[in-house]
Amino acid sequence: MFHSFVAEPRSKTNIEFITQKYLKRTFPDHLVKLTRLNVERLLDVKLYQTHNFGIEIVESLGEGVEALTEPFDGKIKFSKEGWNKLIQKRPRSLFTGCHEAYHVIDHSEQLLRTDLEVVLKRIILYRGNIPTYQDPEWQALHGAGALLMPLPTFIPFVNKLQKRGAKFFDILREITRYYGVSQQAAETRLAKIGMKKNP
Repeated sequence: MFHSFVAEPRSKTNIEFITQKYLKRTFPDHLVKLTRLNVERLLDVKLYQTHNFGIEIVESLGEGVEALTEPFDGKIKFSKEGWNKLIQKRPRSLFTGCHEAYHVIDHSEQLLRTDLEVVLKRIILYRGNIPTYQDPEWQALHGAGALLMPLPTFIPFVNKLQKRGAKFFDILREITRYYGVSQQAAETRLAKIGMKKNP
């Protein structure tokens, strides 16, 4: 979660490029083999190595908030419950972890290289009405899916299932099984590559 920040413009293609570039550096096998991303290692080891970001576990972050990124402090805060769910590999919490990771990978660098006065001017200019392509939350939602289900393995996997005659819900089930994601995340990712639920 990022509050009051207008990000640099990003298209879905830009976000795919950013995540694939990062995965190539940190989890190259995830781009060539059908594997589950080790989200705990991404958050606890890789982000520290690449961006000097650490994890802080706190008792609570408020109702319904599992995690948030604090770019100027160089840390991602997790509620105790949120981190425990991530360790247990619960799909929603893994997605939340990747959402926060994307904030670090793309947005923390933007904030650190942008003059604070420029950041404040952008906030005043948009006053909460941020264009979608500059909304850091929209970008991080797409980025989380791209980290968990990178297109270089995702598209061939879906194509293979379709060639075997798998129906939409069978494909969903296989995606959740192989990538460890929720059905909702799998369905959103399928929609982004143009595959929608059969009527």
